[in-house]
Amino acid sequence: MYQPPNGELRAFDVRFVNTTVREKLANHESHSLYEDRWGETQVLRINADSADEARAKITRRYPAEQGFVVEAVQEAAN
Repeated sequence: MYQPPNGELRAFDVRFVNTTVREKLANHESHSLYEDRWGETQVLRINADSADEARAKITRRYPAEQGFVVEAVQEAAN
């Protein structure tokens, strides 16, 4: 595992989706708040000290209570 020098943060690709939107799309409906694209897996690059911290950052911004589910967290290739 790559360790950046001088305490720099590492980059992680976080894959997540909104399962509520995905369910609506499966029933040929749209969500009242979120665009249809949220029913597809999204990938965001997050800078963090660890994969757990990257996951925590995403879940604070995109909470499970609103239908968001993290599918995977992977250290980004440089």
